[in-house]
Amino acid sequence: MSQQNLCHCYTKMIIGRPSKLFFAMTCFNNMAQLILVVFRFSRQFEESEKKRIKAEQLRQELKHKKQWDDLRGRNEAALAELEQLQVIN
Repeated sequence: MSQQNLCHCYTKMIIGRPSKLFFAMTCFNNMAQLILVVFRFSRQFEESEKKRIKAEQLRQELKHKKQWDDLRGRNEAALAELEQLQVIN
C-alpha cells in the first residue's frame, strides 16, 4: 500500500473518531505530517461537497424547468379546449 493510500485510510479513521487519533499518530513520523494529511483530506472533502451541491442544484433546476414547461403546455391545451367549447356554444 502506498504512503498516500495509507495516509488516506488513517485520515478517514481520524475524522469523527477521536479514539483512533493516538493510533493514527503512531503511524506518522510527527504531528506536523498528521496535521498536513488531515488538512489535505478536509480540503478534498470540501471540494467534493461543493461539486455535489452544485450538481444537486443543477438537477433541481432542470427538474423545475421540466415541471414549468409541463404546466405551461397543459395550460395552453386547457386554453385551446376552452376556446373550442366557446366556439361550439
